[in-house]
Formats: sequence, C-alpha cells, structure tokens
Amino acid sequence: MAPAAPNPSATPTPSAPSRDVSRLRLAASVLLIVAGALAFVSSRLAWWTWTGGGVTTTFWPGSSFYTSTVGSRWVGYAAHGLGPVGGVYEAVFALLVVGGILAVVAGIVGAAFSLGRVRSTAGGTIGGVAIAGTVLLVAAAVLAPLLQPWAYRRATGSGGCSFGGTTPCSAFWGSGQGPLYSFSFWASAGWYWALVAGALGAMGLLLWLLGRPSAPRAVPSPGGSAP
Repeated sequence: MAPAAPNPSATPTPSAPSRDVSRLRLAASVLLIVAGALAFVSSRLAWWTWTGGGVTTTFWPGSSFYTSTVGSRWVGYAAHGLGPVGGVYEAVFALLVVGGILAVVAGIVGAAFSLGRVRSTAGGTIGGVAIAGTVLLVAAAVLAPLLQPWAYRRATGSGGCSFGGTTPCSAFWGSGQGPLYSFSFWASAGWYWALVAGALGAMGLLLWLLGRPSAPRAVPSPGGSAP
C-alpha cells in the first residue's frame, strides 16, 4: 500500500479587500475631504456676534475682530483690550487649519487606497491621520463655547459682567440689559460650519474604521490521503 500523501493543515490565505469594504472606505474618504474643506470655510467666517445700542461686533478666528463702534473696521483683539479672547480665536484658527489639512490629506490618500492606487499597508497610517484631523476639528468647535466666556471675563473684568441678564462673561449665547440699551449675542455661521466639519470628520473616521478588512481566513490546502 502506498504511503499516505501529506495533508497539510489549513493555512491562512490573504484575500483582497471586498468591494463593500472599498466602497465604505471611499465614502469615508469623501466625508473627510468635505470636512476639511468646511474647516477652511469656517476659518474665514465670523464665529460670534454681539449686538446692542446700534453697535455690532463679530469675533473671527485669528488675531482680529470686526466692530461697527467707530465706522466699520477690523481691530486686533489685543489692541482693543481683548487679548485673552484673541488667544482663544488664534488657537481656533490653528486647529481649523491644521485639522482641515490633515482631514483632506487623509481623505485624498484614503480614496487612492480604496481604489487600489496606494499600497495595502497604508491603511493604518491613513486612519491615524484621520483621527488626528478629526480630533482637531472637534476641538476647535468645542473650544470657543467653553473658553470664550472665561476669556471675555478675564479681559473685561467686572465692568463687562455687571449687566442684567446673561452676559458674554458667562455664556456663548444669551441676552441682557445694560444701563442704556439691551443687547444679545449668539454663535455665528462660522461656528456652525465648524460643528458640521467636526461631525462629518467623525462620521468619516467611523466609516474608515468600520471598513477595515477582516483578518485572512484559513483556507484548506488541496490534497488528501492516497490509498
């Protein structure tokens, strides 16, 4: 009787990412690109508006804000005694720009990866870049409402916080009554676009992680026992 032919155990065989996985990661890449683009748009729009007594003031990412106190003009935060507020919005601007760049880069490279134009081992790196970009975009949207009231209170002292009702020293949205006029303040379009950018970035990141290919399956090698 002939000896039995070797019957090797099942061996892992790598398989190419499924079409569904590629589509999922391509959709994630598109969301990351859109998130980065919206971050850049947000950095060029007003984030906060205050109006009262015929005067309108808007806070923008960067080192200057807009006011109609004397005509319509741009004023540096520090030059107008609002240095701490300027510090918040300079940080916001940096987070938007850096986070937007990382999201766009992750999206472009991720799209190439999904289409098979980038080596298959790059998936983890792309995911890391996407995580960093998304965290920065979300941080920008959260930073202003959390820190601006504190920064405003620090810049204006008790004089800017002594009016009736809600003041910018305690909230990001609200209204109050001053000695001569009423006033109100609220988040402007730039902040809402940043919020959308952060949400889209988070959705894109989630889809990218869900689109991770499964581990290689064990496929039995052909062969069997000969009589």
